[in-house]
Amino acid sequence: MSDLIVNTMQDDAMGECDAVALAKKIASGEVNVAEVTEAAIARATKANPKLNAIVTDTYQMARNKAGQLHEGAFAGVPTFTKDNSDIKGVPTLNGSRALQRVQKQKNSEFIDQLESTGLISLGKSTVPGFGIPPTTESSSQGASCNPWNIQHSTGGSSGGSAALVAAGVVPIAHANDGGGSIRIPAACCGLVGLKPTRNRLVNHDGTDSLPINVVHEGVLTRSVRDTAVFMAEAEKHFRNQRLPTLGLVENPGKKRLRIGMVTNALGGVTVKPDVVNVLNETARLCESLGHNVEDISIPFTDQVGADLLDYCGFLFFIINRFGNHVFKQDFDKTKLEKSTYAFSRRYSKKQIHFP
Repeated sequence: MSDLIVNTMQDDAMGECDAVALAKKIASGEVNVAEVTEAAIARATKANPKLNAIVTDTYQMARNKAGQLHEGAFAGVPTFTKDNSDIKGVPTLNGSRALQRVQKQKNSEFIDQLESTGLISLGKSTVPGFGIPPTTESSSQGASCNPWNIQHSTGGSSGGSAALVAAGVVPIAHANDGGGSIRIPAACCGLVGLKPTRNRLVNHDGTDSLPINVVHEGVLTRSVRDTAVFMAEAEKHFRNQRLPTLGLVENPGKKRLRIGMVTNALGGVTVKPDVVNVLNETARLCESLGHNVEDISIPFTDQVGADLLDYCGFLFFIINRFGNHVFKQDFDKTKLEKSTYAFSRRYSKKQIHFP
């Protein structure tokens, strides 16, 4: 079984630290940024042959940045960036063979926000085709593997980032979420995955032009405090004036919550007993903390699932028909995934219109 597990944590400059602890070690001088960077690169080099979670490494760029002055709560902490966001000087392939390896001229707006926290990217993590499918597999890259058992899926679409964090390569990594792309990999890989409130962070490039913007930027971490610190630090770079200030959440809230627990699924799908058991354990934990947990039926009809499939079909249709305009670079539609064609045809036949 040990051959199926990928765990890179060891007695090096990173140890078993989460991002907050590692940043403190760097700030105190116990370790320096160059040492941490080399430790993370060594871990990535060791893990990736089994995980298949890295599309493009930017190790030399990271080494160059390691010698610079760093600011932010995560100053000098290594990370990976999901390969559907632009980094200056690095290709963005979106998990597809249809796009060429063209270096981007500038960062996407969210990457600027991510880097404002002090994180240093070691490269691009894998995604499925255009970040839409819920498992990280593509004809361009193959399947990314779960470090708890490499025969299992990482989930998607932020599966590469999830694998690298869960394996201990980095303590925190970029992720984004439309229909579960942060939350699914977090569940599969045992991580903290928060889909932030809409417009809390800088939006993903181009999503403002969509009829419905469902994509939220964020991170995957191994500790709740890392996610909390990231949200507070990112707010210093950009704060949505229409939302209350978030600040640093360090302690439990005083308000007791009324929590609805759903153990059934859309479409008559039977939820596995072990999943229900975990839900019940979580409910008991919440009750022990003083919260009120109630069993409820899923509050949506099957139409919600159908609507999501229709919207995915719309996105694939846009990529199929207008890929050159969407990505503004060389685009070969003959190299799209079969699923892209299938969803595009499904949308065309249904002639669905969005407001």
